[in-house]
Amino acid sequence: MPFQPGNKLGGRTADGERVRKLCRAKTEEAVRALVEALEAKTEDGAANHEVRIKAANALLDRGYGKPAQAVTGEDGGPIKVDSSAGLLEALKRLAGEK
Repeated sequence: MPFQPGNKLGGRTADGERVRKLCRAKTEEAVRALVEALEAKTEDGAANHEVRIKAANALLDRGYGKPAQAVTGEDGGPIKVDSSAGLLEALKRLAGEK
């Protein structure tokens, strides 16, 4: 993508940078809100498990990063790519064969 005025390298806009700065300024408040949600109880004193799990996941994801997702083939093994057929056809066309 060609450079556009107002964009930084990597295609990041000045508006996007402002939004990131505003969000980062609220980091401590956001973490406090997640901790409160993690510790929240319903009116009858029971824990709201759905809210607690979401808050716990958000805290862990931000503190340690999201878990790596393995990319595997259908059988759980490595992904296999056979490009030889397409390569052979392309070579034949370049050589003028049919």
